[in-house]
Amino acid sequence: MSLREEWNRLLKNESSIYIYGAGKYGKKIFRQLKWEGKEEYVKGFLVSDVAKNPEMVEEKPVIHIRDLKEMNGLILIAVSDRYQDEIIKLLEESGFTKFVNAYKYTFLEYEDEDSLDIIDVWELFGKQYDAGKFCRFDVIVRLLAAEAYFGENDFGMSLYRKMQDARVRSGYADIAEERFRCLLKCWNEKGYDADSPIIVDKNFRLIDGSHRLALALYFKLTYVKIRKIDADAMADYGMRWFLARFKSDDCKKIAEKFDLIVAAKNYDAKSEEEKLKEKIYLMLGKNQDFGRGIFYQSLEEIGIAGQRPTEKRIETYGLRSLVEGKNIFDIGCNCGFMDISLAQVAQSVRGVEYNDTLVRIAESVKNFLGRDNVFFETGDFKEYVPDEKYDIILSFAVHQWIGLPIEKYCEKVMGMLKEGGCLFFESQDIEKDKEFEKYCWEFEDRGLEKVKEGRISDDLQIERRYVIYKDGMRNDNTFEGQE
Repeated sequence: MSLREEWNRLLKNESSIYIYGAGKYGKKIFRQLKWEGKEEYVKGFLVSDVAKNPEMVEEKPVIHIRDLKEMNGLILIAVSDRYQDEIIKLLEESGFTKFVNAYKYTFLEYEDEDSLDIIDVWELFGKQYDAGKFCRFDVIVRLLAAEAYFGENDFGMSLYRKMQDARVRSGYADIAEERFRCLLKCWNEKGYDADSPIIVDKNFRLIDGSHRLALALYFKLTYVKIRKIDADAMADYGMRWFLARFKSDDCKKIAEKFDLIVAAKNYDAKSEEEKLKEKIYLMLGKNQDFGRGIFYQSLEEIGIAGQRPTEKRIETYGLRSLVEGKNIFDIGCNCGFMDISLAQVAQSVRGVEYNDTLVRIAESVKNFLGRDNVFFETGDFKEYVPDEKYDIILSFAVHQWIGLPIEKYCEKVMGMLKEGGCLFFESQDIEKDKEFEKYCWEFEDRGLEKVKEGRISDDLQIERRYVIYKDGMRNDNTFEGQE
């Protein structure tokens, strides 16, 4: 999901907005809202100290947080990242629940459509050089602090506190350490946050995300997610910066750690399969409108778990023998793992999916496995114009989401099915899919013959109905013994 899509989803149906912060970030957020015609929804700028701020900003009132009575308005926290935690704590203590860190949305004006990407950790690390010198030794200090947190040295956190006091302001170290410990605890328990990309400039220099890069190195990740913006990174924490502020022994420890990690690159011990799985889980993130934090489909062939086990579905439907040598079309193929599995025996498989992230995941896995007879397209089936007909069409729990009336959906599917072809038609949750029977009647009225039906609860969560149809216009024995 792009930053723009996140922003639009956040503001959807919001008519009362407050911006926490009356400085440059707050004004940037306001300008973004104004540009989008949402200026009237902004009720004011919230601050913790009215004495240090004007009465009005951008012709909107400046309000002390203790004077805000409305509890249901959306609060956009638009201050530097270093102040975020103390403001969140203040809002929570004051009883507010509807607030969000809006700092990252200040980058909207710089974002390109293709700004979100996955990059090799060491490639990104290697980009942190300027004129032949490494300029982000703050990442090394963060890495040493992570090691100290896990008991691997006794000095890393002290260096981290000293750096934060010198880098930000005296006294900031307490806040910084508390935040970093929370981040370390979260990463250790839940793994990498795939939905918090590192912000980099056009030359891949770090703008925001040095903690995440340090932890990616510590936890030996192969890839991280980045968001590239059209701006220039200003921070330079080269060794000269540390020599001017730290003791020589401290600088020596930092330099020695830098030399060690450059020499090690110890993530290379991972197999290509392990790297692929890490990459596609990172790509998935929250880019799936349903599911429970894992892939919707599994791919047992390379050990990818999913909400719905692909091999069990294939076995239940008897698909492997029925699709052998056939041309298949999959409506709403998700991440394509079903299609990739069937491609081992089918002549060809084509899947269409509206979610571009899932299509890119499907392409990555397909290429890794060398399945050159399976093809994926990003598109809405409602608008899809086929250029051929197919022996097999898969309509697995998608008909409700396509957005076509029953008659139109069935007409389109029938128009893509070869004479004598087969349709595999699966319901959503049978308790909620009240119109499934109407689809079945429509298909049967159009000449399809029901040859097998049943129920499936492959995920042990949802029970679904399924029907396998054959085009009755051609007499063959494809389904003999299947009823």
